[in-house]
Amino acid sequence: MFIELQQDFIGSLSQYQTLEALVTFIVKDQLKFIKANFDFIKLLLQEILTDPKLLQYFKDLISKETDFINVFNGWKQKFSEIDPKLIPITIIRAIIGPTGAFALQTDFFNYQGDTISDYSLIKKQIIAGLTN
Repeated sequence: MFIELQQDFIGSLSQYQTLEALVTFIVKDQLKFIKANFDFIKLLLQEILTDPKLLQYFKDLISKETDFINVFNGWKQKFSEIDPKLIPITIIRAIIGPTGAFALQTDFFNYQGDTISDYSLIKKQIIAGLTN
């Protein structure tokens, strides 16, 4: 799944010329990905939380994946509105927080709201988390 994420998702991020367009793509793509893979993601998270070796494996994988890290550092250069003090893990958290919470709300708790309004709010939350 990480390889698929890296090749398909991360490879397409460079085509966006504004932060808003980038965040719009991320929200739509990642929520679609989570919905399609929710059961697997839930199982994987359960295993990571209960298996210290698996947790360490993912920590090592993320911290040593320089292409992945360079993507987020590149954003700070491309989009001047991103707070330059943010480190890659903080950028990831700013994106995963609202997106993950919404996915839990819709896929785990079966909340069905106004998708357009919800996506708009998620985008605003992410942009606010990334900018000064």
